[in-house]
Amino acid sequence: MQYVRFLYRQYKYEEEFVLQNTKRGVKARRLMAEKENISNIAKWILVAFCLQFIFYLFLINIVPLVNESTGEINGLYSEIWYNYKGSQGDVHTEGNGIKFIYIYNMILLGCAVALMFYYFMVFLDENEGHAIEAIEKYFKENIGMLFLVSFMAWVFISSCFAYDPFRSFIGCYNLRDGFFSFMFYGSVLICILLMSLTKYEGKIRKLFNEIEIDPRRLIVDIFVVVMTIVAVITIGDYYELNYGETQGMVIQYADGRTEGQGIGISVEPKYTMGMKDASGEIVKALVPRSSGATITSSVFNNSNHYAYVLSIAVVVAAAMLIKAKGPIKIWYALSFAILTIMLILNDTFGAYLGVMISFALLFIHTLITRRDVICTITAMVIFATASYLIVNTNDEKIVPKNFAYIKQSIEDILKANTSEESDSNIVPNSETTSGNVSGNISGNIEKSENSSDIDAGDAGSGRWKLWVGAIDIITKDVKTFIFGAGLENMIYEYNAIDISEGRSHNLILQLAGTVGVPGMVLYVLGVTFIFFKGLKYFKEWDMYTYMGMFVMVSYLITALTGNSGFYTSGYFYIFVGFVVAGTITLSRKREEEKNLENPIQVKKTKGMQ
Repeated sequence: MQYVRFLYRQYKYEEEFVLQNTKRGVKARRLMAEKENISNIAKWILVAFCLQFIFYLFLINIVPLVNESTGEINGLYSEIWYNYKGSQGDVHTEGNGIKFIYIYNMILLGCAVALMFYYFMVFLDENEGHAIEAIEKYFKENIGMLFLVSFMAWVFISSCFAYDPFRSFIGCYNLRDGFFSFMFYGSVLICILLMSLTKYEGKIRKLFNEIEIDPRRLIVDIFVVVMTIVAVITIGDYYELNYGETQGMVIQYADGRTEGQGIGISVEPKYTMGMKDASGEIVKALVPRSSGATITSSVFNNSNHYAYVLSIAVVVAAAMLIKAKGPIKIWYALSFAILTIMLILNDTFGAYLGVMISFALLFIHTLITRRDVICTITAMVIFATASYLIVNTNDEKIVPKNFAYIKQSIEDILKANTSEESDSNIVPNSETTSGNVSGNISGNIEKSENSSDIDAGDAGSGRWKLWVGAIDIITKDVKTFIFGAGLENMIYEYNAIDISEGRSHNLILQLAGTVGVPGMVLYVLGVTFIFFKGLKYFKEWDMYTYMGMFVMVSYLITALTGNSGFYTSGYFYIFVGFVVAGTITLSRKREEEKNLENPIQVKKTKGMQ
């Protein structure tokens, strides 16, 4: 009888064991299916983001500026903007479709936030009972991400304490680089990481056949194609419109018709109060192609904004030229050449310098690893040749001109500092009467007629003055030092010291001035940890980690002198995400290899646990 009971218990135990394993298997398959769904949704959010300029081009070339029946500016291009703590103190009824892109990005942000909640529920289900330990382990292994999450929390607090919270959360009418835009940047990075849940495996339909494709490749190819199209149109407009009678302007009628040879890229609608004359005839209005009236602004509000995305696109195209296999290299070489030409014509030296330094480090990496030498040299030759040959509409070689200008700016700054030191050391001669002392001193500090036309404040196209002013703002009181003025609130601080600007044109100073020194430190630490963790595996990079590392160099150097926009910064975080995901994979791979080499030690460790 006891034996029968024993057999029954054994049977029930085995039945329970099989049932539990079956449940685990069902749960594992369900979780895997959920992760595949999350990965695919993240992929299409990023694809939609990379296509935003195509939709924008369609908008500004198809939808007329002015409603033909009413004569009023089209609502897609204009809006009443509320500034100064949400009051209607500063009304803007002109724009260039920036409103359209911002709404587009905010829709993508909403999709990304919903996706993150979806993943969080799956994460809790997968790590039932030990979710907190899993989170702690992740951030311990990826401390850079911990700093960036902390940075976002600090930005929220800073925005709440801002002089104008409305502006801090939404941004200003033409830049919109407020808290919600910062959230969007973070969502882009998280979408890249969510794509890695299925180890970047995906399927797309092509002519009734399913083919496996790395979604990273899909995103990179779309980004390069879109930016090449934008560059081709901009280069065409540059050489056509800049030499035409309109000098970079498009003639716009009240009924929406236009005159001009351009395709309509980067048109910023501006209109007069009366679009008809006294007799009721339609009046022509000149429409600048950007707020900065520069033909190279493209679909952006400012050529500096375009420089940011070019500093990414040129490096990405070069990386694909070097790393891609097969005849497709010809396309990447062509794209790289076009984007390089556009980078130089854009005439933003900070972006050019960022790309140049990135390429120098890329070449050093090639020498150390001894891989892709011929393709790397090809890319360097294309870049150097374009740098030497490209001229502006005045037949000036752009790159040599910019190097000469920077040299002159540095000299002006040094001269100004030397002059200040000399002035502080002037001691009135005892033989000089008091009436002559002030006259002699003022004569010494007066700028001579033979000195440079550019003073220290105007050095670097006026950036030196902005940088010095930013330091004054940051250090003016404890509140500003800790919490900053708030995102897009530096304009109030600059105006208080008689500087008509809202940006410092330097990422470090901009962050310190807007979200405080602690916020700036959190961001710098986050990016630094991510970069140096990636650098640790420099001999093992895959193609996407490789391009992500050099994009980080190029973009961050550009950011030291540049002026970002909400529609450009998000692209940077795609490639930061490539680095984070790539280093996680490489770290796990090293750990597995280490375990295989020391299986006995692994068993001992498990036994101790």
